Order: sequence, then structure tokens, then C-alpha cells
Amino acid sequence: PAESVALIASTLRDAVATGPPPPGAPRAERRRLAVRAAMAHAWAGYVKYAWGADELAPVSKRGYETFCSLGATLVDALDTLKIMGFDAEFERAKDWVVAGEAGGLAFDRDCSVSAFEATIRVVGGLLAAADLAPASRPALVSRAEALAGRLLKAYDTPLGFPRSTVNLKTGAATTPSWIGGGQAALLAEIGTVQLELLKLAEATGKRAYADAAERIVAELHARHPGAGLLPIYVRLEDAAASGPLTQGGMSDSYYEYLLKTWLLKGKSGRSAGLYRDMWVAAMDDTLARLVASHPADGRVYVGELAGGGGKLVGKMEHLACFLPANLALGVLEGAVTGEKADRYTTAAKGLTETCYRMYASQPTGLAPEHVTFGEGAAMAPGRSARFNLLRPETVEALVMLHRLTGEARYQDWGWELFTAFERVARVPTGGYSGVQDVTVGGGGGGAPAVTLNDRQESFWLAETLKYFYLLFAPADTLPLSGPGAWVLNTEAHPLKPLAAGAVESLTNEMGADGVAGVLARLSSKAAEP
Repeated sequence: PAESVALIASTLRDAVATGPPPPGAPRAERRRLAVRAAMAHAWAGYVKYAWGADELAPVSKRGYETFCSLGATLVDALDTLKIMGFDAEFERAKDWVVAGEAGGLAFDRDCSVSAFEATIRVVGGLLAAADLAPASRPALVSRAEALAGRLLKAYDTPLGFPRSTVNLKTGAATTPSWIGGGQAALLAEIGTVQLELLKLAEATGKRAYADAAERIVAELHARHPGAGLLPIYVRLEDAAASGPLTQGGMSDSYYEYLLKTWLLKGKSGRSAGLYRDMWVAAMDDTLARLVASHPADGRVYVGELAGGGGKLVGKMEHLACFLPANLALGVLEGAVTGEKADRYTTAAKGLTETCYRMYASQPTGLAPEHVTFGEGAAMAPGRSARFNLLRPETVEALVMLHRLTGEARYQDWGWELFTAFERVARVPTGGYSGVQDVTVGGGGGGAPAVTLNDRQESFWLAETLKYFYLLFAPADTLPLSGPGAWVLNTEAHPLKPLAAGAVESLTNEMGADGVAGVLARLSSKAAEP
């Protein structure tokens, strides 16, 4: 379409508008501008071939739907465009969002979506854009609530733990049978909605959103008092927990949000303190039970324990590379001090180096989805996990360790990772693609060609490129600790902390009828003028 041609042309012009860095410009500035150009390339491919679609297939030059046609990449990219200074592109994308059912971001779809993914990517993305662009705040908050109101129907369960998927039109909520026979929830899914719903409560003046979010953590705390780590499956009926203990998939972001909800609440108040205490207990438990060093070379890793305990399994997921970033953030923000802060810092440094080595040890320079630590070689790609999906967690760790220590090596490691993505994953006609096997190709000199998976995940724009940019940008570009700090949700959408007492001052609407009553009250409020 003609409008796509115009968009792509303006994107490319905007990318080079600042021109090359002047001679003698600091190395970090040159690297930052290279990342900005990469964002322009990723966005340009999406605009040209997949505008309005959830994600881009860059090799086949088309869009495809993974999240009920919610424009996941476009919404995920909003705040990254704003932070990097692509103001014209931000405005065009924002206009599509607020157009709603009239040719823009539409929610009235007979389609079931992950309540978790829609919350962190779309609701979180819209609220972050609202915080970054105050002039557009009312329209963006309205769109966020229009979606969240539909997603909240998944929370109508005995303890308020949301089911995995919800139909956007009918409100029917379901859970796949593999999750406790359809009668359980994943720890990460129920524990990774607090930031978004608390922000929405503040933005709309409707306490019901906060109640729905905080009831989850209150129930977990009441039914597992004193627990640090929790198993990945939580039964909907009574919160009984089962399954492995891990900092990888299906539990990771629950622990991340314990700390970040404390930060969003301004570190003050009884409920904020509960989040902080639960986070410290979980981190202490993690360091005691899941973090180990391999005897072959001392490499520090975070493994997992099967249900009921037993021997630590030497499997470390790339997703678990969020952990050193989370530990570093806790130290920076004073969640722990003294000897405990030193212990957290030491663990964060060791784990971050392992995450970097997951990349540096492969011919392509890209990490596999997970590595194993066996009896012989210290680290090897998992047999069924040799693919790379453009994930952000290691870059996130490099950002936070650089901000904690000031050591240049974290920027240098990040540049190695960025140039590997440029060399291996960049599609010349626009966009970047995941890689099917990181152990094959990438070395040049007649090496086998790298096989791309033809998928540019939306988090490549929301998280990975944003973290690369922040790694090389001045810290005040987006403060992540100290005065004026933003809180990044698990999709790296930046949110301003809540105003003091903003949620507590709202009427408590979680009555004896629980989430069903919340839904009814939200429905009635939506009908008010």
C-alpha cells in the first residue's frame, strides 16, 4: 500500500537524520547509534510487510498472527520508538492504536489469547506509552482498559488466579490440560500482572484492577507462609503447588515482579514491604538451592530441582539470565544491604558471565535456548534447544551489571552480542530473524549457512534492542534506579512509580463475592458517563 511505502521511507530517513557520529565521538555513542539503526531496520521491515500484524516473518516478507491480531509488535515497539527518538513513527503507530475498531487496534474478536502475554505486551505497552507521551495519555489508557476489562474475565476462579487464555469476545476462559489437568495455573502467569493492573488502577481510578492483582500474591503468601521458591504449578482451587523449582520458564517473572512491585509502590507501605520480603526470601532460597558452580571450571549457573527436591539438575535456560539483572536491581535499590548485598552482587556477576559465555562459546556467536552442565564439559547446548529466538535476558543482565559496577567489560560483551545478531540474524530486506541452530554456521570462510526461522519476535523491538540501546546510552536516558527511576515490566515497558497513596486511596472493591463482584462493578462503571 502507498501508506506503507511512505512509512518505510520516513523511517529510514529518521534513522539517519542525526548523521554519523563526529570524529572522536565516544565509543559508546557510536555503538548507541548503531543500535538505533538496527531498530530502524527492524521497524522498517515490520512497517513494509506486516503493518498491524502481530509479528513479522522477515524472510517470507509477510505478517502473521500469534496474539489474536492485537498488533503485538506495533504496541511492543511504541515506547522503544519514543525512547530512541523516532517521534514520527511513534505518532503514526499511536494513531493506529487509538483508531480502535475503526481500522486500528481492535479487541472485539472471537479469538482466545494468553491473558499473561496480552497483559505484559499490550496492556503494559499502552500504559508505558501513556507515561512517556502525556499528551496522548487519555486515549492510550482508554485502549489499555478496553483490553484489560476483557482479560479480567479470566480471573473468575476460586482464589482469583487467572486461567491461561480468555476469548476476547465471549469471555470464556480456559486452561490447557497439561497445566494440572486444566485445574492449575502457572506461577509466572499469575504472578506477572501486578505492575500492569496496579498502574491501570491508578490511571483509571478503579481499585478493582489493583484488588485482582494483589489478591493473587496475598493468597500465595497466606497459603505458603515463609516460602521462598515455589513450584511452577499452582492449583486454582486451593493454591496447592507442585512441580520443579526453577528460575527459568513458567516461574521466572513471578520473582521479577516481587521486587518490581515493591519499587512501583515507592518502597513504602505495609503491602510494599510484603513484596520485598517475599523477594528476599526467594532470592536467598535461590542462592542456597539453585545456584552452583561447575567443578570443571567454576562456571556459576542456576539449575533446577525436580518436584520434591533431589539432586540439582544442571540445566540453565536463557530465560534464567533475567536473574542476575534482578539481583543487581535489588542491590542498586537497597532491597538488601551489607553482607547480603555483597553476596547478591557476587552471584549476579558470576551468572552474567555465564550468560555471556552462552553466546561466546557458539560458532554463530548466539546463545542456545538452554545449556546443560554435565559431568564432563562444563557447558553445552541442550540437544533440543540449539535455537535462538532473539531473546533479551542476557542483554538485560549486562545493562544492570554495568549500572551496578560501572565496568566497561559489560558494554564490550554487549557489543559482541550485538554484532553477532547483525552478522547472523539481520535480513537485508528488513527485520531480523531467529536462528534454528546456533552451533552451525556464522563463522565465514566456507562455513555452512545459518538457517533462519523466519520469525521476528515482538520482544526483539520491545526488549532486546531497547536493552542494547540503554547499555550504550547515558544512564539518564532512562534511569533504572535511584531518584526518578522507571520500573520496567517483564516486556521492558517503562512505567512511572505510583504516586504515594494513589491506589490505597481508592475504594476497596474486592468484597466477599471476590472477582465475580469485581467484574460486575467494572462492568457497571464502564457504563457510567
